[in-house]
Amino acid sequence: MNDPDTSLGELRDLLRESLQPIRTVPGPLLVTAGTALLVTCALAVFLSIKPLRFDRAALGAIGMWWLSIGQLVMAILLLAMAVRDTVPGFRPSRAQLGVGAGLAIAVHGGVTGLSWHRSPVALPETADALSIGFYCHRVELLAALPCVLLAALLASLGLSSRPLRLGFLLGAGSALAADSAWRLVCPISDPAHVIGAHSSALLSAGLVGLLCMAVVQALRRRI
Repeated sequence: MNDPDTSLGELRDLLRESLQPIRTVPGPLLVTAGTALLVTCALAVFLSIKPLRFDRAALGAIGMWWLSIGQLVMAILLLAMAVRDTVPGFRPSRAQLGVGAGLAIAVHGGVTGLSWHRSPVALPETADALSIGFYCHRVELLAALPCVLLAALLASLGLSSRPLRLGFLLGAGSALAADSAWRLVCPISDPAHVIGAHSSALLSAGLVGLLCMAVVQALRRRI
């Protein structure tokens, strides 16, 4: 018969060898600040290589700058709600997430309506609306990729209990931030173009973030 004391000692040795240092979980303020800095730097680079829209005088300071700033702030708040889900004890409820998503949609819709009211610029009848819309959609989606990649990084930490939701919110929030910059470049304020090309980029970026999370989670299960 095995000696109980010997078996217990071997078990202690195995447990001692398997112990690993605990990783410190960054606080929500630090993660949010890092995310906001990443978004701001990406947008600054983005605007430095593109000329501003020609109807900025018609839009005025409010329609041109303050609407974009308001939408950028809303995007950062949406990203903050998403990254809070990665920190135990700070996770927002479903109701809070619903309110945040609803406010983001309302802000984006309000910016679109006010821009059209101040400077109603539509595509010429001879323009290829599909190609132009796809171009705007592609630009915003590419500009949102930094935060989509951040979603994969956060997923790799294994801190979120709802990784797919986190990925979607990070993708949509980063695209909302990208749109706050792209509207300073794209002069087309027609709601049909904005919804079809710009707003749809929010959904696409959210789906990319969701897919990114799903892939990371699948890889984690294999390891």
